[in-house]
Amino acid sequence: MAKKKIKIESPMQVIVQAFVQIVDAFRVKRNPLNGKELITNIPTQLVGNMTRSFVAVWTRDDGTKKVSLSEFQPARNLETGEKRKDLAGKFFNALRYGTIPKAIAEREFWYTLSYFAASICKGKIPTPDKRSGSSTIMSHFVRYWMESQGLSLESLKIVESSGAELTYTGVQFERMLGIFHDNGVDILENWDNSKKGQKGEAIDWV
Repeated sequence: MAKKKIKIESPMQVIVQAFVQIVDAFRVKRNPLNGKELITNIPTQLVGNMTRSFVAVWTRDDGTKKVSLSEFQPARNLETGEKRKDLAGKFFNALRYGTIPKAIAEREFWYTLSYFAASICKGKIPTPDKRSGSSTIMSHFVRYWMESQGLSLESLKIVESSGAELTYTGVQFERMLGIFHDNGVDILENWDNSKKGQKGEAIDWV
């Protein structure tokens, strides 16, 4: 018997909560050794810096959701799918301030969740000198969304432009996610606080 598709209730709220709470928590943190931010441009680093090709299979109870995307990044031309790094700020703020049309909010939730998960699998393990900022912040999004929505990752296949591919099981992914998430917890608990202003932009969705 085929599993039913997972339905996310209030996807806009789910997206906005993460983009406000998690981003704000990391934005104020400064490395106590040099006073620097974890990453200098959160919008670009999160939604407009790289493309990923992957197939993610998410499960919840008796439901499932498959997300298959090629050369995808959240900041893109909505008609052609072409990546648009120059639109990163607008896309980031659309996700942060909830200006996404309700009709596509759930789609964007699944796309962003899966993109972040795939990016974590490509991220470099944190070291004392390089704390792997974008993957670390993404891991907090993924953990938050998985726990708040009761989701589990069944499998995640990463496909490179060369054609090489590797599939992670849910257990393998959890191990990787834990490394980055724990790194983020350490930063949030032990780095100094600062304050930084916010900027807002709008985007015309289609």
